[in-house]
Amino acid sequence: MTVVYWEKARIKPSVRQLPKLVTFLGYVPFECPPDPLGRLRYCKLIHGLSYGDLARALGTDDSVVTGWLAWKHRPSPRSVERIDAFLRTKALPAPPAQPTADSWCGDP
Repeated sequence: MTVVYWEKARIKPSVRQLPKLVTFLGYVPFECPPDPLGRLRYCKLIHGLSYGDLARALGTDDSVVTGWLAWKHRPSPRSVERIDAFLRTKALPAPPAQPTADSWCGDP
């Protein structure tokens, strides 16, 4: 039923479930934005990181990261440098390839 609810957009997969879903699908079902905060959000999702995990990795507070990703405030130039440095340490998958009919399990 969980998968049915995901497909019908009744609920969303948890952040911790997304890395396993990406592995299962064999591709990332959404694109990586080009801007630093978009890439940070993308990285958070595909690696299943919590705001706390991300904040610790960036050397800042959870509320700061939450504010950035909710577009409540912009990171300073120094923070953007830290974000870029952090993102260089994470393997971000290539842009998603569109799944083919052969890549789907069961009936399309």
